[in-house]
Amino acid sequence: MANARATTPPTVQPQSAKSSWFGTLLRVLLILLTLVVWAAAVFAIGSVAYYQREHANRIYDGVSVRGIDMS
Repeated sequence: MANARATTPPTVQPQSAKSSWFGTLLRVLLILLTLVVWAAAVFAIGSVAYYQREHANRIYDGVSVRGIDMS
């Protein structure tokens, strides 16, 4: 062990990842799709809430359920 000397391991310089245009486009499309799905969900929930608010306790003449007139 007389000839053994302390050596440092070789270092590797990190290289920046080269982003392809396809990966960037795919990421943008995925974000847009997510936003569209969220917007559709918010619109659907709002539409149901609006419909329930506008038509609550409103029964029209001539409406019957199992032969019972509800008006």
